[in-house]
Amino acid sequence: NGNDAPDASSEEHHDQHQIVNEKRMRILWPPVGPAVASIASWGKEESVKNPILSIALAMTLWPAVFIGAFIGGPILATDWCLQSG
Repeated sequence: NGNDAPDASSEEHHDQHQIVNEKRMRILWPPVGPAVASIASWGKEESVKNPILSIALAMTLWPAVFIGAFIGGPILATDWCLQSG
């Protein structure tokens, strides 16, 4: 046809695809960013109030953080792949 205007069927397909993406459920969990930011803010406030406890907890819990990073990394990567695919 030679005109540069997109045809109606491609626009309709794009609209349907956009609606499906908006209605799509998260597979493994809801977004964790806001929860992590809230916990980090709380932790910062509490560590200012009681620094000795913060140091003791950090020395005690660092192995759990290390293990969580090794286990959580692949889970987050899998979730991202499933969500973006």
